[in-house]
Amino acid sequence: MIISKNMLIKNVILTGIALAFTGLTRIIYSIAVAKSFNADILGQMNLIISITMLLSLAISIITESSATKFLSEFPSDCDRKNTFALLLRWLLIGSLILMVVTYSLQNYILQYIKIDKSIFIISLPLIFLISAHHFYRGCFYGLDAIDKYLKLELVSAALFFLVLGAVLSIWRQNLLWPFLAYYLLFTLLGAVSFKKYFWPSKKPFALGRYIGIYGIVAAIGTLASTSKAYIANISIGIYLSPEQVGFYSAAISITTILMYAPTILGRVLLPTISSSYGAGDFHTIKKLLDIATVWLSLAVLFLGGLFIILSKEILILLFTPAFSEAAFSLQMLILDLCLATMALPAVSALVGTKYVRIPASAAIFSTFVSIAIWPYLIPNFGIDGAATGYIIGTIVGTIVLLFYAKKYFDMGLGKLSFMILLSLFLFGFAMAIGHYAKYSSWITAFIFAALFLITFRMDFIAIYNKLRTNL
Repeated sequence: MIISKNMLIKNVILTGIALAFTGLTRIIYSIAVAKSFNADILGQMNLIISITMLLSLAISIITESSATKFLSEFPSDCDRKNTFALLLRWLLIGSLILMVVTYSLQNYILQYIKIDKSIFIISLPLIFLISAHHFYRGCFYGLDAIDKYLKLELVSAALFFLVLGAVLSIWRQNLLWPFLAYYLLFTLLGAVSFKKYFWPSKKPFALGRYIGIYGIVAAIGTLASTSKAYIANISIGIYLSPEQVGFYSAAISITTILMYAPTILGRVLLPTISSSYGAGDFHTIKKLLDIATVWLSLAVLFLGGLFIILSKEILILLFTPAFSEAAFSLQMLILDLCLATMALPAVSALVGTKYVRIPASAAIFSTFVSIAIWPYLIPNFGIDGAATGYIIGTIVGTIVLLFYAKKYFDMGLGKLSFMILLSLFLFGFAMAIGHYAKYSSWITAFIFAALFLITFRMDFIAIYNKLRTNL
């Protein structure tokens, strides 16, 4: 299933809308809980959500990545049905095992994490629901049904906000109900959308082992990189108070909007690259890799610079003055996100072809580096140490990914390097003007934005023309 350039851009836009609403659920939830309660309660909720997200990733990444790749790669409807049924069976069995094991280990977990036992028990269904959400999302992308995925996300997000409002104004007890409602509705609607795939074809299917090997290898790397954020939250909960987790969670919630931005193109690139790889079209893979890297880097350098300059003001504006304690952590997390974004097209190119083990190894190494230094950094430097350890690990992983993308796909790093250096110069120049003229951070941010848009105006015009031509 080769996806045209026109369809690719359409999918990018639809994905952007869907992920914007997904990101809004997290940041609005964090703001509402922080303002209605305090950083301690927000920290407890985010600890529980981090635990359930981390556990669900163990199975959902295998099923989602495999669904995205193979439902796109297999042209036969019979093979697609068999693939869907196989992955769904893995999802159900894996989620059930995780829920039972987590329940049996609850006393051990609660010894180290300061959260209420009753809320912990109620959170267990999220392990299955989050896994199912990710699986169905992968199916929508694999079958190029992103418009349907968008509708489900919008309806589920609407229910999330309705339940959140009811929880804060009426019940004020279990703050996990919005997430339970969101993922449950999406799971039910997803099951209805793919009901014709629930029964496998009677045709012999000998690709189960191949799918399993790919899913496990891809999952190891993705789990390592994706789980790092949740492990950071849990590590802070072990060494520090829930209040500090709340401050860090506020910073994370703000980066969620930026975090989903690079995912937009990454989600669309994987099935496109897989299709091109299946057709033997390596020229298209290299072209997509170079274009996507420039586009994403341009966007994240612009947004990242603005968010770094305004980090303290954003925390105070969205939360309370007490949350300004997380300003440095927010800046480090934004820098981390910029690096990860620049490497994301390289990840898609490697994962979508035969080099899937490279991103997996890089992600594992990156996560291990962070985990290894957190026991020193967090107790000594608090949440700033957690954010610093986070970005150190990402630097290591990014270098590995760009090296192999250059080696196997001749990725053009010249323009990327030039963009980074020029952006750093513009950022430093704007900060210097703001400092010596004693301007507010908002004026400094305006200066940076103006300089950036003027300097890269030709690139922005080229992107605009390409979008206008293909829509």
